[in-house]
Amino acid sequence: MSTGLKEETGFERIEFRVLELSKFSSVIALTDSFLKDGVRLDILVASAAVSLTQYRTTEDGWEEG
Repeated sequence: MSTGLKEETGFERIEFRVLELSKFSSVIALTDSFLKDGVRLDILVASAAVSLTQYRTTEDGWEEG
């Protein structure tokens, strides 16, 4: 994914990281990696769509949807 962005924009300092917002462990891991690496988040592309017909919870016990 980031390789295509680098080629299209000519900007070499693009990073692509995956985040699963329904898992707090994923959020914490991403936050920890940013703190460890000393980098900042300039752009977040959030792509999500949910259409639930039944009540469900995440692994962490939060309601989905």
